[in-house]
Amino acid sequence: RRDGPAHGYAVRRELLSWRAETWTNVKPGSIYHALKQLCAEGKLREAGTESGGAGPGRTLFELTEAGEAEFRALLDRALVSID
Repeated sequence: RRDGPAHGYAVRRELLSWRAETWTNVKPGSIYHALKQLCAEGKLREAGTESGGAGPGRTLFELTEAGEAEFRALLDRALVSID
């Protein structure tokens, strides 16, 4: 969200920088499944393809208006929650 459109590997790298593995059970393969699911729900959309060098291109994803609204709602809920 902060850096604009991103591919699955960039999302994984960001989660690792947050040390998400210490507080969640995110596996690399589940990130790609989640990205596709969020697209199906209308919260993300494909924003093009980034060259993959020798391999296939990487699909870039970006938030939709519905995704931004969901993010804001989750953030608001987290900021007022004791949990």
